[in-house]
Amino acid sequence: MRLPNCRLPDISRIHHALLALSLAGGYVSAQVTSYTVHDLGTLGGTASQATAINRLGQVVGNSTTASGQHHGFRTAPNLSINLLSDDLATLGGLETYAAAINTSGQVVGRSMLGTRIFHGFRTAPNTFINMGTDDLGTFGGLSSDASGINDSGQVTGGADTFTNRLHAYRTAPNHPIDGTTLDVGALAPLSPVPGTFFGTTIPTYGLRINSSGNLVGVIRGQDIGPSYPQGFVYLDGTLTSLNIVNFGVFGAINDRNQFVMSSGPHGTGFLWSNGTPTKICDCYLVDINNSGQAVGGIPGPADSNCCGDTAILFSGGVIYNLNNFIPTNSGWVLNAATAINDRGQIAGYGLINGQTRAFRLDPPPADLLAAEIPFLDSIGLPAGILNALQNILNAAQAALRRGDTAPARGEIGAFENMVRAQTNKVLTFDQASQLLSAADAALQELP
Repeated sequence: MRLPNCRLPDISRIHHALLALSLAGGYVSAQVTSYTVHDLGTLGGTASQATAINRLGQVVGNSTTASGQHHGFRTAPNLSINLLSDDLATLGGLETYAAAINTSGQVVGRSMLGTRIFHGFRTAPNTFINMGTDDLGTFGGLSSDASGINDSGQVTGGADTFTNRLHAYRTAPNHPIDGTTLDVGALAPLSPVPGTFFGTTIPTYGLRINSSGNLVGVIRGQDIGPSYPQGFVYLDGTLTSLNIVNFGVFGAINDRNQFVMSSGPHGTGFLWSNGTPTKICDCYLVDINNSGQAVGGIPGPADSNCCGDTAILFSGGVIYNLNNFIPTNSGWVLNAATAINDRGQIAGYGLINGQTRAFRLDPPPADLLAAEIPFLDSIGLPAGILNALQNILNAAQAALRRGDTAPARGEIGAFENMVRAQTNKVLTFDQASQLLSAADAALQELP
């Protein structure tokens, strides 16, 4: 989830103490899975922050470099930052901020031009920023930003018009902002501010986009009054303002058109399902996967961090403090969970050895493999191959839950071999890559 008003946190302002669950407004502890926490490292600097994770376990985010600049990064599946290969570079200026990633490894965000103005960008799959092809442009104004991307390559964010009014947008697949782009901001309310040009819309900004091209965003308009900024959802051609207002509105939408929206300054998180909002917590909810699990953070005593001081997971109707489900001797304080994929892997940032670092949380190996069963069901495989792959995964899970590591390794190896044998036959390269990355993640977690 892109946090529009957030940058890398000031370490000196982050509270180290966790909120006790018994004092956290009714948040309860229940039996959920444990996680392995991975320090994703940096691009040579002292701090990093994760903003999104795709189904392969690739994490994107932002890091300081050795020279103190901010650059975006994209990791390889289930790995930490590689200083030589994961820096996304820039559009010619000094800084880049990465916001989101799709299954193909395309990354979007904003990057500084040589003129020190920011433009939104979209990379090709698993490549650096190409200054000649990746600048998304604007609606005729000075600057733009990109905050969400789906697997078709459609992008949402905000772009200035020729009057330098920020409009939310949705590009056509793998197009820049051009004549094929939907100007979502043009559907927003008209500005009632005295003295503005008649018909000027309130500034808008797109946050996240799903596989159908539906999106959530922010009607900004901070200059208008206490009822702004507020959230909006664009569903099937209609923009609807949401009754969630105040400082720092942000949210995300899944492929089932469920979406979370949160606002500040002290955090109020809502989940919309079938058009009905439900208040979940006094917290920030900033991402949601296709199972309806959401992640975010509980604000600290002084709201020192824009999306919380305690990372949380909302699952099965219960809020969990993620700090309770990592090893007690890990040394980590998980401040905010900013993204969750359909395997249940979670990305975010926290404190380790006094440094702010991006993290990735991995569920146990059996849970990682279990998430591939519905994925196999969804891709239309021939019955014989589908049954064979699922039977191998079930055998591997059973061995893992018994604690039999050696047989589990053998089953996972057999699964990998069968996936490779069917690649570019009944499995596309992208489908095979997703399955193999799940197997690799499970193997990494084995003793």
